[in-house]
Amino acid sequence: MLDSYGISPTGIKSKGRVSNHAVLMGENFTCDGHFDRPIRVVTHAHSDHISGLKKSLTECELVIMTPTTQGFLKALYMEKYGDLEGVVALDYGESFQYRGEKITLYDANHIPGSAQVLVETREGDRLLYTGDFKLPGAWIVPADLLIIDSTYGKPSQTRYFQKRMEDIFVEFVKDKLVEESVNIYAYHGKIQEALKILRSNGIKSPAVMPEKIYEATKFCAKKRDIFGHFYSLGSQKGKKTLTKKHIGLFHKRKNAIDNSCFSVRLSGWIFDRPIRYFDKEYKVGLSDHSDFRRLMQYVEESDPKCVITDGSRGGSSKCLAREIRKKFKKSAVSMP
Repeated sequence: MLDSYGISPTGIKSKGRVSNHAVLMGENFTCDGHFDRPIRVVTHAHSDHISGLKKSLTECELVIMTPTTQGFLKALYMEKYGDLEGVVALDYGESFQYRGEKITLYDANHIPGSAQVLVETREGDRLLYTGDFKLPGAWIVPADLLIIDSTYGKPSQTRYFQKRMEDIFVEFVKDKLVEESVNIYAYHGKIQEALKILRSNGIKSPAVMPEKIYEATKFCAKKRDIFGHFYSLGSQKGKKTLTKKHIGLFHKRKNAIDNSCFSVRLSGWIFDRPIRYFDKEYKVGLSDHSDFRRLMQYVEESDPKCVITDGSRGGSSKCLAREIRKKFKKSAVSMP
């Protein structure tokens, strides 16, 4: 029996579903939340995607993530999760077989190490969970069942200035550094991306950051020098850097720490203009999520038979499912 969206609930649940924060795929995999499954997958190192990880590390047979996500978690949360030496670290495009099912990770272009998850079943069904992703840049993976992020799932949540946003951000920071130091507030991963963007566009001012962010940035810089000079706030070089013009990098949840510096907070929740000035700081629309237009692009090019919009982490999953049904005439439902 089909529901009002043309989806068989039993069929959907046997292949993929969303239960609270856990995205369940096939018979063996749980992604981004703990569940009674043999294998836990972590798509990236943001806090809302590592829910229950400590329990998974002890109760699941295996925990899978990319090597970069493993390094990020060690840098940020070593005291909570340990050295993570027991995890299976898969590179993009590398596959792992388990009880007749195959899992492969693909680049999500969200933060360093972020991954999409493809599970291929015994019957040959392709189940794809995007996690958080950003187009352009993320791989678009063909799927039979697509479980898609819905953070910006409303038509009004479209950034028409997105193509120019990196250039706007660079010019804005460059102009402010002429006058004073700049403190940038963003989530882990976005911090490193912001610094990389500034460096690749010729901004060489030294950067300072708290110890954990420094360790995560140092890990990202292992393969090649893309971050220029950066120091921990507590180090001698860091303290010396604070006495001259610099870039400060802090977690987004931290309040502004120095009124003598320009405060810049990176946010995806800006759609009508690239930069806003509010409450004594600048909000800059540099997002690491796909907006509504890009979500719809992914659905069109992946061309799944059925779609589940992930509503477990907020966003606009019901609206996105409705828009997918309307535009593509595809089976689409919001879960949980």
